[in-house]
Parts: sequence; C-alpha cells; structure tokens
Amino acid sequence: MKRSFLVFLLSATFLLRVVAQIGGTYTYSFLNQTNSARVASLGGKVVSLPEDDLNLPFHNPALLSSGMSEHMVLNYVGYFAGIKYGYASYAKSYESVGNFALGLHYIDYGDFTYADVDGVRNGEFGASEYALNMIYSRKIDSFIRVGITVKPIY
Repeated sequence: MKRSFLVFLLSATFLLRVVAQIGGTYTYSFLNQTNSARVASLGGKVVSLPEDDLNLPFHNPALLSSGMSEHMVLNYVGYFAGIKYGYASYAKSYESVGNFALGLHYIDYGDFTYADVDGVRNGEFGASEYALNMIYSRKIDSFIRVGITVKPIY
C-alpha cells in the first residue's frame, strides 16, 4: 500500500510539471510591435515628444499636429522566419476642425501548408492581421492638445 501511494505521489508530481507549449499570451499581439525605427530606439514607448514625426501619433494621438499635415510615412520590416510587418499613415489638418490621420498597421505571417491529421496536404493558406488607425487631435491652447484613436482590428 505504501509503495502504491509513493508511485501515485511521484506520478502526480511529475504530471504537474508537464505543460504544453503556449502559442501566445493573447490575440493581436502584433499591436505591441513598434511601428518605426525611431520609436524602437526610444524603447518602444513614446509619452510625449513634440516633433513633426507622423510615426509618433500611433503611440500617443495627442502628438498629431498641424505640422504633420500632408505628411506620409511608410515603414516595412522583414522580420525573422519570413514574417513581414509594417505601417503606413497619412495626415491632413483643417484649421477650424483639427488634425486627422489615417494609418494601417499590419503583420503577414506568410504561407503555411494545410494538411489533415494523416499528413495529406490539401493546399496552402496565409495568415495576417491588420489594424486601421483613425487618429484625431485638436489644440486647445498653446500648451494643451488632445487626441483620440480608433483602431478597428481585423
């Protein structure tokens, strides 16, 4: 009886230590990828950096200013294992209304082989994720600017 209990206890301890792989902590983790080399060099976090760089409102919409009007950014990264991601954005300012920007943040995981449980290949498929960024900001006074971003994700 003691021997059976000891075997059971060791088996239970071993089984508690066995875990499966975790594919990711949550969906749409590509949103944590930085959109520009400058932002990456700043540690990936931009709280407030008042410059006319259209990459910055992606992180803080209040940084969108009239100085960015008619600016466009295109960023592309060839990531590891054939993964590609990038960001494109365009801004326009209207004096009486405020500043607007529209951008697309995407990641393409590449092509995969579709096979059933027996290993029979049935074709290929691709995987990708997209986020549309609609940004608005307005200057309230000489020191304060407010902004908002809407990000529908696909």
